[in-house]
Amino acid sequence: MAIQDQLPKSRITLTYRTTINGEPETVKLPLRLLILGDFSHNSSVDRWKRAEPVLTKNDDGELVPVYVQDTDANGAPKVDANGNPVYKTDASGNKIPKKLDKERDLGERALRSITGNNINSVMKDMDIRLTLTNVRDWISSQGGTIEVKDMPITGMKSFHPDEVVKKVPKLNGLRLLRKLLEEIQANIDNSKGLRTKIREVYEKAERQNVVAAIEGTTAGTYRGLQLPADTTSGASTPAAANTTPAANTTPAANTTPAANTTPAANTTPAANTTPAANTTPSGTANTQMLTDIFGTVDLKPPPETMKKPLVGTDYVEVKVELSDEKLSEANRLASSLAALLQNVEGVKISKENEQPKYRFDKGQVAKAIERADELINLQMNEILHHPEFQRLEATWRGLEDLVENTNFKADITIDILDVDKEELRQDFENNSSDIFSGELFEKVYIKEYDQYGGRPFGTMIGLYEFDSTKQDLDWLQRMGKLANAAHCPFVTAASHKFFDGSYASAQAVEAVKDLDGHLAHPKFSKWNKLRDTEEGAYLGLTFPRYALRLPWHPEKNPCNDLANFEEDTRQDTKREMLARYDEADLKEIQKLDQEGFSSPDDPRKKADKDTRPVDPSKYLWGNSAILFARNLVKAFEIAGWCQAIRGPKGGGLITGLPVDTFPLRGQDEIMPPVEIAIPDYREYEFARNGFIPLVYRKSSGDACFFSTQAIKVSKKFKDPKDSENSQLVTNLAYTFSITRLAHYIKCIMRDNIGSTADDVYIQQQLESWLAGYVTTVANPDDLTVRRFPFKATTVEVISKPGEIGWYDCKVAVLPHIQFEGLNVTLMLESRLGSAK
Repeated sequence: MAIQDQLPKSRITLTYRTTINGEPETVKLPLRLLILGDFSHNSSVDRWKRAEPVLTKNDDGELVPVYVQDTDANGAPKVDANGNPVYKTDASGNKIPKKLDKERDLGERALRSITGNNINSVMKDMDIRLTLTNVRDWISSQGGTIEVKDMPITGMKSFHPDEVVKKVPKLNGLRLLRKLLEEIQANIDNSKGLRTKIREVYEKAERQNVVAAIEGTTAGTYRGLQLPADTTSGASTPAAANTTPAANTTPAANTTPAANTTPAANTTPAANTTPAANTTPSGTANTQMLTDIFGTVDLKPPPETMKKPLVGTDYVEVKVELSDEKLSEANRLASSLAALLQNVEGVKISKENEQPKYRFDKGQVAKAIERADELINLQMNEILHHPEFQRLEATWRGLEDLVENTNFKADITIDILDVDKEELRQDFENNSSDIFSGELFEKVYIKEYDQYGGRPFGTMIGLYEFDSTKQDLDWLQRMGKLANAAHCPFVTAASHKFFDGSYASAQAVEAVKDLDGHLAHPKFSKWNKLRDTEEGAYLGLTFPRYALRLPWHPEKNPCNDLANFEEDTRQDTKREMLARYDEADLKEIQKLDQEGFSSPDDPRKKADKDTRPVDPSKYLWGNSAILFARNLVKAFEIAGWCQAIRGPKGGGLITGLPVDTFPLRGQDEIMPPVEIAIPDYREYEFARNGFIPLVYRKSSGDACFFSTQAIKVSKKFKDPKDSENSQLVTNLAYTFSITRLAHYIKCIMRDNIGSTADDVYIQQQLESWLAGYVTTVANPDDLTVRRFPFKATTVEVISKPGEIGWYDCKVAVLPHIQFEGLNVTLMLESRLGSAK
């Protein structure tokens, strides 16, 4: 939001006058939104009490703590000579109690208030930890899957690739290895002496000996700097595989690295490795070579006692930067030099039957960096497109979208509740016979709408998707009862599976020819029954989803640290296409890699991205109920009402959505910011069947809600006025105005309790108040309608027989009817006027 939009503005506010302690006071209620969603993947402190002591009952029935039992070297529980458990103790000798996180009930969870600038601090306070299982492993040569455990989500930046790469050990190792290769590349470019020495190392086949000299006698090796073999593409084995140290350098008990650098299984030398035993000079010679190399940049190799390898034996645990100490230039150069020697084989210049000889080629350094980039890209894409990561990112980016488009100085507040759809279903089912006992009902109705001094919610937005199963429709019906009671409409989204459980994507819905006939099928009988209920007027289902951000791209949406990272939104990954090469292709690739240059005939050109179709599921799609909420807050900011929320001119337009462009077979294509394109006739079909369709404006970043239809079906009556009233009841644009009046009338009447007000006084008070929002001007313009949303109002207050001091009140309002459409008849006349 621009800074000008955040400045205080003069606007129309819905208020009423009351008297408090003899003093007149103007009262106004803010627009309050409650956003319901799974904001933590069931991991936040809102849902779990951290580290609660585990208690058990002793022989006397008393609750006592359970302590952590110590273990031996094999992990078995320790016991003393008498067979009693041995417990772990702290520095003071006190036994350490066992603690576990304890789940919070829904009733214990507090709402969190979101303002314009606190979304990151809220996320940090929630202590969100995301775990991803069955993540495809692109880095290890064995393939398989990995688990990303307890990734901290501390702010919106946590969804950025620059931050994700630091939280996943395998990715972070590759990132730091890439950094080392870039550093040595820069040093070689800037130092002629270093270039000369590096060439000498390659020409004399001393690479592994120099690595051995770097390692010296320190506990730890630099073999963790080897890039894993690219077995998928069939390319030649990386340089590291045939630069294996002498035969006795295979990890053994006496070469245990540092505590946090456990050797990995894939560090065993390859079968075709060249032994270095017969070429290893003395330790003195090794040290002299290393000293000569360091001397070219005016440095000395770090002393054995001060040497701190920046890596372990497994690239999973690569560590370049230590937070608690500053590493010397010498230590860093040692690691970057080892990274070079482990991954750049050099160009083979010897003949087939001769002793292998190589020359150094700077182009191979760039290739090693490209290789690291490829592995980072493949693994990062796998994480970004994991369903659980996408779901959590979409939830928070949707909320961020709403917050950025809300002027909080306009009496608008946003609260969130971290609760998933299943938890609410259980709450509804547990209290199906007594809605007043529900936990959500207490938060929304009892503590706010029905509480003196409470601030009633204007709407609830559910960041969930619903299908047409009995379970989901029961959920909606119970939520509708709550929304009806609290005069607080609930707006959420329909999934593409709503229309058929077999549909794999929204594109399948697009292919439905007759939506009316499709939803009239008996399998939708429960849905049609729900549409005929009173609570249906308080429920809205938007469809389809919208794009939350552009894919990460070096130019269109760049990362800072990972400058070359590109989010792959195509159907096949490049690696998967490479796996389909034939034998001739593989031989050509191996030849090109050995020669150290690329060619226009490189078979890998077949895997260029512009030949692969786009996969929409790899884009980040958000719940379109968020866009509906954006229109609500925009209408309220302008007029103090939420009635102008539909149509391009009537407040339904959404602008600035991200539009992605991509090449495909030589043509520039567009990925619209809405999942499917809905034509006019289909928009009307969706609306009359109980949905709120989001319609994309072609060749733009705009979309629009042309209808605000509740799921409730409007009926036809003999009296046309009754039919019109039925249509008004099913339009959420009018419902939002009525519910706001309900909140105010409740406050006005509450202030009269205990006074001498009779039915005549109350009726006059309400009539006078409502008159301030009525205009009888014929065809009023948009500004007038927003200021005076009603065309007429009537109030009737009648004393209740047999109950002194109680009154029945009926308030009827007629809003200015919004334009729905026009039937046009075109006539062709061969003659106009009379011939003379």
